[in-house]
Amino acid sequence: MASRREQAGLPLYPELRRVTLGTMRQIALPASRSEVYEHVADALNLSEDQRAVPCANGSMPEYMDRVGWALSFLKQARAVDNVTRGSWSLTDEGRSIEFNEVERRVSAARAEYHRNRGGQGEAASDEDPGDSSEETESDWVDELLNRLHAISPTGFERLAKELLLKAGFDEVEVTRASRDGGIDGVGTYRPSGLISFRTSFQCKRWRDAPVRAPEVQAFQGAIQGQSDRGIIITTSYFTKDAEGQASRPGALPVDLISGNRLAELLKEHELGVRTEMVEQVTVDSSYFDQFEDSQ
Repeated sequence: MASRREQAGLPLYPELRRVTLGTMRQIALPASRSEVYEHVADALNLSEDQRAVPCANGSMPEYMDRVGWALSFLKQARAVDNVTRGSWSLTDEGRSIEFNEVERRVSAARAEYHRNRGGQGEAASDEDPGDSSEETESDWVDELLNRLHAISPTGFERLAKELLLKAGFDEVEVTRASRDGGIDGVGTYRPSGLISFRTSFQCKRWRDAPVRAPEVQAFQGAIQGQSDRGIIITTSYFTKDAEGQASRPGALPVDLISGNRLAELLKEHELGVRTEMVEQVTVDSSYFDQFEDSQ
C-alpha cells in the first residue's frame, strides 16, 4: 500500500527541502505559512486530490505537514526565518547558500539532537521525521490533539470558552446544547476602548475530515444578524475553499483556527500545556587562550 507521502505525490524530505528553498527564492516575501504551502504545492504540480490527503493525526493535509517540517529544517540550517509571527522570509545566507551546505547543516542539527537525547548521533534519514518512529518535536501536538478528541463535545466547547477568555474576550458564554443553531458560544472582543465586536464561535472536534466551504457558509448564515464576526475552532483543518469562503467579500468574516493553530494557542496561553526551558551550557575554549603561557 502506498504511503501517505506517495499518495500526496510528495518527494522525500531532502528534495522537498530543496523545492521549498527554491520556491521561497522565487515568491514575494515575507510570506505566510499557508502561502508557502500553496506555492510549494504548485511547484510540485500537486492535484486537488493529492492536496486533500490528510496527515496521520488528521489535523492538516499531508503536504502542509511535510512542508512545515521542511521549513523547520531550513530554519535550523539558517536559510529561512520567521520575520513576524506566522510569516517567513529568507535569511541573508538563504538567498545564495548552496543546497549541499543546507543539507550538511541539517544533518549536523539532527546529529546534535540525537546526542542530546542519548542517541548515537545519527544523521537525518530521507524519511525523517515524518516516517521515523523516533520522537520528534511534533509529538506534543499529536498527543494534545488525541487528548482533545477524547473529551466530550460539550467539554471541547468549555475549553474554547477558556481559550477565548485567555485571549482577551469578555462575556464569553457557551450556548445551551441542541439549541445553538450552529452557534456553540458567543463573546465580545474589545481591541481598544473605542470599539467592540460581538463574536460567535463554533467548535468542530473532528479527526479525519476537513472543514469545507459549505460548513463555513452555513455558520455565516447562522450568525447573520446576531454577531459582527465568527470563529470556527477545529481539531482538524480547513480546505482552501473554506478559507476563501471565510473571507469572501459580502459575507460575515470568520476566523479559522485549525488543529495545529489550536495547539499553539493552548501552548501560548498555558492551557493544559507546560513548556520547560532546558539550560544548555557551552564552553568557549577561545576565551582561555589568553591565559596560556607564551613560549
